[in-house]
Amino acid sequence: MLEIVMTDRDKQETAFLLRRAEQEAISAIRTGHPHAAAAHFEMALIYGERAREALAGEGDPLPRTEENRLRQG
Repeated sequence: MLEIVMTDRDKQETAFLLRRAEQEAISAIRTGHPHAAAAHFEMALIYGERAREALAGEGDPLPRTEENRLRQG
């Protein structure tokens, strides 16, 4: 059995990513514009994948510029 040890920072980042994925998914559903819905859906997938990677102990940390871009969205 694989045990993944997460630091408090890892837990906070994962919670942030999951929250943002949910927010983007809701925005995709609520928007009345197909292009905006597609953009929100894509962002939901990106955030969700990052959260999955964090939970699985995979992937590299986001470069600071990418992290900032995602947080501004």
